[in-house]
Amino acid sequence: MQEARKELSPEEVQELEKIETSWHKKGRQEGHQERSLEIIEEFVQKKYGQFPADIKEQLQKLSCEQLKGVTHALFDGMSWEEFSKMVEEQSNLD
Repeated sequence: MQEARKELSPEEVQELEKIETSWHKKGRQEGHQERSLEIIEEFVQKKYGQFPADIKEQLQKLSCEQLKGVTHALFDGMSWEEFSKMVEEQSNLD
């Protein structure tokens, strides 16, 4: 990659760096989102003894901020009904 950069103009190198930064940021965000989903799944499975596929599918639609809110609500001790309703409502916001 470094060899290829030597053949680029300074403007092209700058544009390439912007793209790389964007990819790295997106990768970190996706990694954070995946880990948040894993934590929620483990917690829900342990607390409620279930983790239906439809709940997982709805959670996968949520942003990192929405997942954070779900996690906080879980720790506040909501019931299964409250949890599943919250996930459904959050996934329908987009």
